[in-house]
This record gives sequence, structure tokens and C-alpha cells, in this order.
Amino acid sequence: MGETILPDIAPSAALALKSAGDADQARLLLELAEKRLSESDSGNVEQQVRRARIYAVQGKNNEAIGLLSSAIRSGWLPPYHPIHTDIALDPPLNELGVDPRFEQLRQQILGHLKKERAELGPVRLDEISAVLP
Repeated sequence: MGETILPDIAPSAALALKSAGDADQARLLLELAEKRLSESDSGNVEQQVRRARIYAVQGKNNEAIGLLSSAIRSGWLPPYHPIHTDIALDPPLNELGVDPRFEQLRQQILGHLKKERAELGPVRLDEISAVLP
């Protein structure tokens, strides 16, 4: 698997493996993803979030919260495409849901998105379709 693909999909795949009773394979997959990430680690916020997702599934909550917090302070927001903008809906990050610091970070993101939506105002489909090819 490619260097950027494995760290993205490994946390969700590991959760599926764990739920199927294959914790050993889940652990090995996460270790491999962490190794691949270290080989290509540029330290940018996307890499921090990838590592936070891996750590969350590994149960390394303090490390995951620290990285996620750092990424959010640096301006990271979940991408605006078919990936969830509510980090509680991301299965690997939701592993941190029992930690009150996770809810604080989640509310920080949701507050930012609410502010952006308020600044943009309502969106009218007829206005959007007029600018699309």
C-alpha cells in the first residue's frame, strides 16, 4: 500500500479487525501504518491528525489528544468532502470520546464551523447552479 494511503485507512480497518476478534492483526496493521507514517513524516497538521487517529485506536489517548489539539490550534479542520466534519463521527477519533478533552476539541471545531456558516448566510441552490458549468 502507498505511504499516504495506509495511515489513512489503517485506523478504521484496525477497528473492524478488533470488532471481528482479530486484535493481533489490528495491532500489526497499526504498527505498520505508524512505521510508514514515520518514514514520510513531514510534521504537518495532516500528518499529526493521521498519527492521532492511529494512536486513538491503539489506546494512546494522551498522545492522540495532544496531536489533535496541536493540529486544531494550527488551524486544522476536517476536510470539506464526504469525510465527516464532526470528528466524533470519525470511528478512530471517536475512540477518544470518553476523554473530556476530546469533547472540548470537538466543540472548538463545531464552533468554528457554526461561525463560518453564520458569516456565509443561507445558501440558495439557484445561485450555486448559476455559477456551475
